[in-house]
Amino acid sequence: MARPKQTAPAPSAEERIKCAARKIFTCQGYDAARTRDIAKEAGVNVALLNYYFHGKRELFNIIMREQMLAFKEILVGVLTDESTTLERKLELLAGNYIDLFLAQPDLPAFLVLEMRAPNKELVGRMSPIDAIFDSSLYRQLVKALGKRRADRLHPLHFLMSLGGMAVFPFVIAPLMKHGGRIDQTQFEAMMRERKRLIPMWVRAMIDAAEDEQ
Repeated sequence: MARPKQTAPAPSAEERIKCAARKIFTCQGYDAARTRDIAKEAGVNVALLNYYFHGKRELFNIIMREQMLAFKEILVGVLTDESTTLERKLELLAGNYIDLFLAQPDLPAFLVLEMRAPNKELVGRMSPIDAIFDSSLYRQLVKALGKRRADRLHPLHFLMSLGGMAVFPFVIAPLMKHGGRIDQTQFEAMMRERKRLIPMWVRAMIDAAEDEQ
């Protein structure tokens, strides 16, 4: 006799509120988001939302921290791996970022918007900059460039370029798809192709810098 199929437990009210807040904050940003809209999306009343999270600011900080940590963990995990080559690290960074943004396509615009917002303390705690400078990847970039050239041409140029090539298409995706020349399926295919192309482009930039007289 076949066992009855088990169903996943329904999400708690707290989880529904977080899910609704993530959606609304990501699409609208902090200032435009309203507590009542988050509560409505979650199927609860505002009083219950405030019981769990004590208002919009605390809820936003939780969501922002989770989003920033997801972004940071992708970077730090690759940066600190002593066992992988520079080329493999570039592949992992590009691939992991593209996968994250395909799963959460509004996340890049949200991060760009909120990292420029007044909540500098939260952004500062989530910043990966120390991990970048202390990382295996940073040392590999310096070695690839040569110490003398790395002193004149900052290795961060290449990491900023990689990040920009992964993030920017998602930020401008609505413009790219406007008018129907590129649909969502084509856009996603292009983004998956960039997982292969971005490491090649960054490596070509490094090689060009190495060859520069």
